[in-house]
Amino acid sequence: MQIVEQPWARVRERVPVPDRATRVQLEALDDLEFSELLRSHLLPPNGDRDRWHALWAVLSDHPDLAHRTLQVLGQFLSVTEELLGQFGLDPAVERRARRFATHCRDARNRLEAAMADEDEEAGET
Repeated sequence: MQIVEQPWARVRERVPVPDRATRVQLEALDDLEFSELLRSHLLPPNGDRDRWHALWAVLSDHPDLAHRTLQVLGQFLSVTEELLGQFGLDPAVERRARRFATHCRDARNRLEAAMADEDEEAGET
């Protein structure tokens, strides 16, 4: 799976979330586009958060998308942790990479919690 090079680097222009993100739209994205979208939206934007919440709801509602999201987040973490293991890393890059890794873990935890909630709800019906 191809992901963004240096995913910890600052996002200059966020990839926009579609007005009404759907499973079909998200599945149609190639791996690089999908990873850019996730990277752009690990955290909610300032202001209107409706699209951000809708995006993450679609990602958690569909097992294939949830799995794909977890794969990308895992790859983000893997390459970032590899970077953090290097000797003599620039302090600014190290801070950015550590913050990015935290954001990835938080996103993974949110997604896994939402998936668990949906599994519980499905079991109750």
